[in-house]
Amino acid sequence: GGLADAIGRKPVALAAHSFLLLANVVFLLAFSFYAYLAAYVLLGIGRALSSGALDAWFIDKLLEHDPNYNLQPPLAYAETFGTLGLALGALAGGIVPQLFSYLPAEGNTIVTPLSMTFIASIGVRIIAMLMIAFYVKEVRDDARDTLNTAFTPRKLGFILADALNLSRKSQLVLLLLAGSLVASLALMSVETFWQPQFATLTEGTPNSLLFGTLMTLGFLMGTVGNLASIRLSRLFKQRHGFVAALSQGLAAISILVMAYQTRFLPAAGLFCWYYLSLGTGNAPVAAIFNREIPSNRRSSMQSILSLAGYSGSFLGSFVLGIIAHTYNVSTAWLITGIVLLMSSLLYVRAEQLKQDPLSTSTISAEPTR
Repeated sequence: GGLADAIGRKPVALAAHSFLLLANVVFLLAFSFYAYLAAYVLLGIGRALSSGALDAWFIDKLLEHDPNYNLQPPLAYAETFGTLGLALGALAGGIVPQLFSYLPAEGNTIVTPLSMTFIASIGVRIIAMLMIAFYVKEVRDDARDTLNTAFTPRKLGFILADALNLSRKSQLVLLLLAGSLVASLALMSVETFWQPQFATLTEGTPNSLLFGTLMTLGFLMGTVGNLASIRLSRLFKQRHGFVAALSQGLAAISILVMAYQTRFLPAAGLFCWYYLSLGTGNAPVAAIFNREIPSNRRSSMQSILSLAGYSGSFLGSFVLGIIAHTYNVSTAWLITGIVLLMSSLLYVRAEQLKQDPLSTSTISAEPTR
């Protein structure tokens, strides 16, 4: 994010996709633990570089036309397209191995039914890079940046220090960071454990087509949730914090009930309901967050929000992984649901602060020297 604020969102986004493309190539060629480790390192670098780059460009383009633009609807539409892409990817991940089932599944070869998903992903990644290169138009105005100097490592340090300082000064931003951490913990808990848990509900026989279809339905419900958030925000008179709190609470309830299901169909229905609830909260949180931060630090602050999310993902996979291994997945989901339900109060408080500007610090775009 700091790099994107310093040298431009477009070049950093292209660099991110380059690393992600290279990660897919290494995955395709990997035949050892260390090769997979290298692929995951490249994947992590690519995801880190991508955090906040195009999001900041998109939001700044909207605000260029109208500084008072209601960000929630366009952010909801953007989330809808992103989630739709996830749905199509999940469906393709279930179908592609079936289409190439005649290929050898084992052996020292890069062409197997499962590896064809990586080959398809490489093609899609190249298309994405071409779209960014041709369609993302960015005019850098260094005068807007109060540092007003050429890029140096010292300038990047100033930008990063600035972003951390801005996060610390705003109680509202801190609440949103905490909410993102817990939401990502819950998401990682669901996405890590649902397949082994659901396999026990289908007589222990995981099926890539069945699971791919269910994941697709979950993401499609997420798109419905994103679109529903527009109407919910209108219903709540743009009190986005209350919409986010409702979303977090409904997602928590779905996890709590799903933890005790013994049949596949009810569990699958709750799984889809979780993604519906998750979708309703994304754009309202993003709208609050982006109204609170300055344009020239938008990518940096987006990366800090992403960092909070990845911290929650780490806790979700590591701590809850230990709990699931020691006890069972149901226990891990029970703990997840309780924590997620309690975290909905963070967004209630955030809305109270948003409605009372005197109770929260106003973020300044002036940099730390």
